[in-house]
Parts: sequence; structure tokens; C-alpha cells
Amino acid sequence: MEDLKLQERIRSLHWVTFGFLDASLDLSSSAVQDCLDEAVTEIVDLNSHRLIEEKLDCLIRCSKKIFDALRESRSGVSASADDFLPALIYVILKANPPLIQSNMKFISRFALPYRIMRGESGE
Repeated sequence: MEDLKLQERIRSLHWVTFGFLDASLDLSSSAVQDCLDEAVTEIVDLNSHRLIEEKLDCLIRCSKKIFDALRESRSGVSASADDFLPALIYVILKANPPLIQSNMKFISRFALPYRIMRGESGE
């Protein structure tokens, strides 16, 4: 039920573009577009996995693709969390991933805390 409400809410925000989010993405670049499309694919694919490790790996790959898009948009300059968050919001709005709330609750409840807290892969 909560997932459906969230998905409807995201769908209602279809008019929000990256310009509204002040995301520093160069959408005229095909390399940036490709990275963002891959990030969308990863976040949508999250629901198809059953193991926590696989879900975390999807999130990591999605994040890496977003950082790749930001790096490409900024001529190789690394991006900060302030750059990342609007880009992540843009990807989530564009993807409208199914059952995202349930997946996040599943990960936060059943993943080993040290795995989540130790950085990218927790290893």
C-alpha cells in the first residue's frame, strides 16, 4: 500500500526536470545520458533481486553510474554529495522504481549493520 502511494506520488512529479533540481548534469552529452540510463536500469532492477547483497550491489552500481554522469558533465572533476543528491533524485523520479520503499526497509532491517556502515561494499 505504501509502495503504491509513493509510486503514485513520484508519477505525479513527472513534470520535474533536472533544471528544477539544480543538478549539474549535461544532458546534451550522450555519455551522460548513457550513464543516467544505466543508473535508472540499476535502480529498477533492485526489485528483481532477492538477496540483500545483490540489492546493495544494485544500489552501489546505480550510485557509481550517477557519479560517472556527474564526472562526465564536469569534464572529469569529481562530484560531491551536494552534486550527487539532486542527480539521485532525478534518477529516482525518472525511474519510479517499483516497491522502492519495501526494498529499502528490507535492506535496512536485514542487512548486517557493519556491511552498510563500512562504505561502498562494506567489505
